[in-house]
Amino acid sequence: MKRSKRLLTTALFWLASFAMAEQLYISDKLQAPIRAGAGDNYRITKMINAGEPVVKLAERNGYYQIRYDGNKTGWIYNTFLMNEPSARNYIEEAKNRYEPLLQENRALEEEIERLKEAQAQALNRANQDKEALLNELEVLTAENQALQSEIVELRTLNAREIELAQENDALNRRDHVQKVEITTLKQENARLQSVNRSSEWTAGALILLGGIILGTSILPRLFAKTRRKRTWDF
Repeated sequence: MKRSKRLLTTALFWLASFAMAEQLYISDKLQAPIRAGAGDNYRITKMINAGEPVVKLAERNGYYQIRYDGNKTGWIYNTFLMNEPSARNYIEEAKNRYEPLLQENRALEEEIERLKEAQAQALNRANQDKEALLNELEVLTAENQALQSEIVELRTLNAREIELAQENDALNRRDHVQKVEITTLKQENARLQSVNRSSEWTAGALILLGGIILGTSILPRLFAKTRRKRTWDF
């Protein structure tokens, strides 16, 4: 029976405590003492950190009975409590809330730096490629100018070759004409030489014939007349 009364009393006490319960927070002091009773002469059972949430159960002599760390109870001077979370809690909450944002911001800054570095490298490569292309363009321009000069020279040589070929053709034609003329002259000379030899043979034959006639007919008669005349003279 006594046990039932004790349980009932305890239950009523807890019900009254829940009815009077009020959410409070430890002030911004670094630590606050929790005592076993409502007075400075009671022993300190715990030093609770600033900003810790507690539940007010009762009030006596300027002390509040609180529940903390789950179901633990104790007494703390009312000046160590306040109705709003401490600035430290706000700071911690803000840190917890903004830490992901800070991490994301750091990640974004790292990404920006990486992109800047990649952009600088790409710009450097682009400048190098541009310089290489300009050098290649300069080389190609020089080669093109050399080719143009060579083409002009080849055209000049080609025109000269055409002119020389035309002159060679003219010389060949002239040489052919001269060869024909030489052949004609040789043939004419041979003919004339043949005619001259025939005339000489004819003249020789006539002279020989005249000599024969002279020797056989005329001279003997002359000699005969000469002898007769000499004979008559004697």
